[in-house]
Amino acid sequence: MRSTYSIILKIIMSVIRRVTRGVTTFIRNRRKESLNRVISVENTSKHPMQQFDSWYKEAEEFEYGIEVNAFVLSTLSHAGYPNTRYVLMRKYNNSGLTFFSRLESPKAQEMHYSDKVSGVFYWPTLNR
Repeated sequence: MRSTYSIILKIIMSVIRRVTRGVTTFIRNRRKESLNRVISVENTSKHPMQQFDSWYKEAEEFEYGIEVNAFVLSTLSHAGYPNTRYVLMRKYNNSGLTFFSRLESPKAQEMHYSDKVSGVFYWPTLNR
């Protein structure tokens, strides 16, 4: 009985290895070329919102087929678990980013409860 399970397990592992190898190749082949811009201390601003403004304007110019103002917003629930969703930025200035939300929404409640908030923009052509 034990040898039967051993054989079945070997067959399953062999299939998984073959499938995984195919998935890895597929993912590698899907990698798109970026503009290969190097980010370094020398070519970035010391002021975060000035740097964001520069990158955002580049994204508006070079990114096609995506909404460059869309970003992932993560907040913490009352229990301390992350909640993540896409939102649309409406404007930005030296004070930060603005997006619209109902005051009764979970994200507004969570932002009121905790100032631990994260936002991530993804601009693949710029490799950012």
